[in-house]
Amino acid sequence: EECPPCSAYPQPELRATPAELQSMLDLLENQILPYTTKSVAEGNKMFGAAVLTSELKPVIFDTNHETLNPLFHGEIYTLNKWAELKTKPPPADSVFLCTHEPCCLCIS
Repeated sequence: EECPPCSAYPQPELRATPAELQSMLDLLENQILPYTTKSVAEGNKMFGAAVLTSELKPVIFDTNHETLNPLFHGEIYTLNKWAELKTKPPPADSVFLCTHEPCCLCIS
């Protein structure tokens, strides 16, 4: 059976101000990238992710940990760590930020 087009599931338009975009880029460049660089040196891949509050403050960020488990892509590992947190914003009040376009496994 063929999947329906994405237009069959309309989503609200994504909007971000220049300041919000800069905030996310700063997080990627100044926190996630240095952390990921260390992880790559340990044999992992370069993919990372973060869960942010609705105010775009980081709740948690992490990177790929495939040397521990081949399923620990950066996005999945980050979501697992977020799920373990005792105090966190609800998903509806969170933003999920990825360093790259997620693979089929991670986007699901």
